[in-house]
Amino acid sequence: MRDNFTLAHTFTARWEGGLSDHEADPGGITNHGISLRWVTDLARQAKERCLRDARQCDTCPRRTGPDCDYFSLDLDNDGDIDADDIRACTKEQAARLFRRHF
Repeated sequence: MRDNFTLAHTFTARWEGGLSDHEADPGGITNHGISLRWVTDLARQAKERCLRDARQCDTCPRRTGPDCDYFSLDLDNDGDIDADDIRACTKEQAARLFRRHF
């Protein structure tokens, strides 16, 4: 039996598949439903949480693991979060992000 998330994500993915960079889309470049606007907002929120918790990226033990809310958004693993991460986003990464944040 498939869980509710899988059913909902499979349904939504029919319309949110593939790369799109339409100038009228306020979310910016989007791939598999993951928009640059959403990812950069998540990254900003993650950085703010770290600052509130007095954690610094350079010394944080979670930085390189999947538990890091900021670096888990660096989908192309180049140290920053930008349009290249959206281009590199796979269906599996998109599903993980949706499951984690919705």
